[in-house]
Amino acid sequence: MERLVKGNRGTSTINRAGQTALHLAASKGSSEVLEKLLKNLNLLHLGIADADYNRNNALHLAAKEGHKEAVEILLHHAKENGEIKGFVRLPGPGSMTASELASASGYLEVVEIIEASLAGRVENFEIGEK
Repeated sequence: MERLVKGNRGTSTINRAGQTALHLAASKGSSEVLEKLLKNLNLLHLGIADADYNRNNALHLAAKEGHKEAVEILLHHAKENGEIKGFVRLPGPGSMTASELASASGYLEVVEIIEASLAGRVENFEIGEK
């Protein structure tokens, strides 16, 4: 993390799929790393809704992998920054939303969390609660 911030390499640190550190942390369910990245989005020149080459943003990746805590962290951050509805409704691969991707992967609890965020109930989910 310190190397990313000091090197100002948030956007230049992209893999072959067009994924930044934020995408990778979300796809692996690395909650601690995800929280640190979200606290430093501006320094790292990252955007929470940035998409990879397949149109996945961090929420799409966390949702389709069933990473409940990562989804909660991303939703909490989006809510705090007034971006919740636009962020949750962004289409990803196949024009599917994060909720639809989670559903297609069988992660119904993640679908419930995402849908609750649209209804303004993100605060009902404790970050880190399992």
